[in-house]
Amino acid sequence: MKILSFAVLGLFLGLGGFTVANGLFGVASAVAQEENTYLSDEIDFHFAQEKNMHHFTMLSGKLVDLTREQQRIFRIKNAAAENKVAENVEEFLNDANGSASRHDYEEAYVSLEKAYKLLQTSMQEMGVQKSRDVPSESDWRILK
Repeated sequence: MKILSFAVLGLFLGLGGFTVANGLFGVASAVAQEENTYLSDEIDFHFAQEKNMHHFTMLSGKLVDLTREQQRIFRIKNAAAENKVAENVEEFLNDANGSASRHDYEEAYVSLEKAYKLLQTSMQEMGVQKSRDVPSESDWRILK
């Protein structure tokens, strides 16, 4: 809320477009960080559960939500650039869906994990902090 107040204050004081843009990016980053933390916790929960269609569906939905957040922040930061991360994540999600349709959830979860790590890395590079380190595949196996 404080960040939003400073962004609005910058708008009213007329400190210039660059300052306002930085303030708005700060607001977007703060919101994305909060949502990213929430999504990361939910994603970690579903990775730790039994590998079945229910958790696969919930997990892929959360990854789609995280992808949308990544795309939104990417557009704010790099308006003219092409978002290769989103394209790669889409490929991983398509691979995961193909594996899940064959009831090969082990392979599906490997693709989902790759998508998740790619999204987390991208968000971190754009300045949106992760809620915590992304667990490795061995960490998820321990949680089962």
